[in-house]
Amino acid sequence: MDDPEERCSRLALDAQIVKELFNRARVAGITVMMSVVNWGEVYCTLVKRIGIAKAEGVIAETLRSAPIALLSVTPVDAIRAARLKAQYNVPFADLLACARRQSECSCDR
Repeated sequence: MDDPEERCSRLALDAQIVKELFNRARVAGITVMMSVVNWGEVYCTLVKRIGIAKAEGVIAETLRSAPIALLSVTPVDAIRAARLKAQYNVPFADLLACARRQSECSCDR
C-alpha cells in the first residue's frame, strides 16, 4: 500500500505537471486533446478527493479556461486503440485520444 503522504505528494506533482502543460499550450496557442474517457477518469478522481460539488466547479472552470478539446470515441477509435494497446504498454484510455486524432487526420495505419 502507498504511504498516504507519498501519494499526496505524487498527486500534487501530477497536478503541477498538468497545469504546466496547459500553460505551455496556452502560450503556444495550441489545444490539448483528451478523450472523453480520460476526462471521465479525471472527474471520478476529483469526486473521490473533493466531493461532487467542488468537482463540478473544477470541471466547469477547466473547460472554461484550459486550452482543451474533448474527443469523442467511436467504434473505429476503439479498434485503433486496441491495436496500439496490443503493441505498447500504455493505458487503453490514453490510447483512445491518440486513435481519435488518427481518425481526424485520416491517418489510418
